Amino acid sequence: MLSISGVTKRYGKTLANDNISFAVGDGQIGILLGPNGAGKSTIIKCITGLLRFTGRIEINGCENTSLEAKAQLGYIPEMPAVYDLLTVEEHLEFIRRAYKVEDALGLRHQGIASRVYCMIGDGEINEGEIWEAAATASHYHLDNLVAFTDVNGLQNDAETKKVKDMLDIAAKWRAFGWNTLEINGHDFEEIFAALDAARECKGRPTAIISHTVKGKGVSFMENVVAFHGKTPSKEEYENGMKELEEVSL
Repeated sequence: MLSISGVTKRYGKTLANDNISFAVGDGQIGILLGPNGAGKSTIIKCITGLLRFTGRIEINGCENTSLEAKAQLGYIPEMPAVYDLLTVEEHLEFIRRAYKVEDALGLRHQGIASRVYCMIGDGEINEGEIWEAAATASHYHLDNLVAFTDVNGLQNDAETKKVKDMLDIAAKWRAFGWNTLEINGHDFEEIFAALDAARECKGRPTAIISHTVKGKGVSFMENVVAFHGKTPSKEEYENGMKELEEVSL
C-alpha cells in the first residue's frame, strides 16, 4: 500500500506540490492526471525518495526513504538518467526488462505458452529505447510478443509529424524484423483478426499498427491535441458521456 500524507514540495519560492494526500491500496492502480506543470513528476520523485519534501510517505507501512521501502519500489522514468552510469551490456539489459522483452523471453525459457502484449504510442516511438527493445525481441525470435502501436497522429502538445516525423511506421517495424500488420484500431473484428494472425506467426514478434482517432466518439475531443493530457471539466465530462451513450456499437 502507498500512503501520501500532507506532502508539500517547493523549488525555491515555487510551490510544486501543496499538501498532497492520497492512498493506493493493495491491488489498486493509481493514475496521476493533470497538465504539464501540475506536479505529477514531482510527487513521483518524492515517493521514490529522489526529492526532499515535508509530510510523510509510506510504502507498505515503511517510510519511503527506508531500505525496507526501497526494496519494494521500482521506478522507471520516461527518460532514464542512469544511462551514463551503465555499461553497454547493462544498458541493453535495462531496456530489455523495461519494455517486457524479459517477460517474453522468460516465458519461453520456462516453457510457458503465455503471450506478452505491449501498448505503445506514436509519440513514444520517438524514443530510442523502443527500437533497442524491438531489435532485441527480433534477435531472440520472440513470437510470443505483440506490440500495438497506437497511431493517432497527436502527442503531448503537437502533431507527431511536427514533433518528429517517423514517416512510414510500419516499414520501420518490418525493417527490425517484426511481422507487421496494419488495422483500424476502432474495428474490433480487425483487432481480433490481427491477434489471431499474430498467434499464427512463428519465429518473429508481431507489431500491430493501430490507426485511431484521439477522442473518438466525443465531438469536441476528436483530434484535439489538448486532450492528450488535459482533464475535462465537469461539463465536458457530462457532455462527452452523453455523446458516448448515444453511440451505437
